[in-house]
Amino acid sequence: MTDFLKKIIYFFIPIVIATVVVSGVYFFTILKVGYKLKEIAQYKVLIMGDSQMQRLLPESIDEPTYNFASSGEHYYFTYYKLLRICKVENFRVKKVLLGISAHNFAPIYTALFDLNTPEGKKSLKSYLYFIPIIGYEFIKSNEIFSKSMIQSIFLGPDWGGVIRSKHLNPSESLINISFNMHYKINSEHAESFQIQNLYIRKIYDLCKTNNIQLVFVSTPYHRGYKMQVEKKYFELLANAVNQYKDIEYLNFLNSDIDSTQMADGNHLNYFGAQIITQSINDHLNKHLK
Repeated sequence: MTDFLKKIIYFFIPIVIATVVVSGVYFFTILKVGYKLKEIAQYKVLIMGDSQMQRLLPESIDEPTYNFASSGEHYYFTYYKLLRICKVENFRVKKVLLGISAHNFAPIYTALFDLNTPEGKKSLKSYLYFIPIIGYEFIKSNEIFSKSMIQSIFLGPDWGGVIRSKHLNPSESLINISFNMHYKINSEHAESFQIQNLYIRKIYDLCKTNNIQLVFVSTPYHRGYKMQVEKKYFELLANAVNQYKDIEYLNFLNSDIDSTQMADGNHLNYFGAQIITQSINDHLNKHLK
């Protein structure tokens, strides 16, 4: 064996070993994710969306309910999570409570769908195991072997779930942190509503096909947050919701929510979550049995 051939072999051995290890971790995790999704698919009600919906309490809803919402979740990821559930044999989901509000059309949601941004890389780490790995809108073929992809494979999925906060009476600075995170991002990410609307439509169609009742939910904003949001974002929300006349819309944005029931500018605390989730449950029992 020549020295040149030895060098080639020594060069490729670490690459082959690394590829085998990464592939093994990926496919093993895929199996674990599949088992977890089978468990989630046995619940009658799913709470889905972003961190606002994570505040809602499954135990306050009469039917077996699972909170499958996650922080900073673009509707693209919500769609693929729900699609995976609908592919489970004999799934039992009958209702999906989907968070929808003005901030879902804010600039931050474009960044969350762009792998060139820190927010997009965070999305990859959270949702890799729920989405198609190549050939689709979010992951391009030249990103398959990126550092972010490798990190995401080893981190595993973000299952989200309930957040129970006892913080109350948020300060003005804390409220402004929430607001700036959503609306003060680079102007090149200024138009987020088109792709969001596309995947709301896909979620709607998926629910229709699988006989699932889709319910839109807007949880409350703190008044100090709400007064800063430009009118156009509430108009985008209204335009999105109004496309679906057959969908029940539970809108708590105009609720007289007290500061003691808010953890920050746009998240309920545990006390507020008890009130709002109970109100949702009462409505489900009265109108959507």
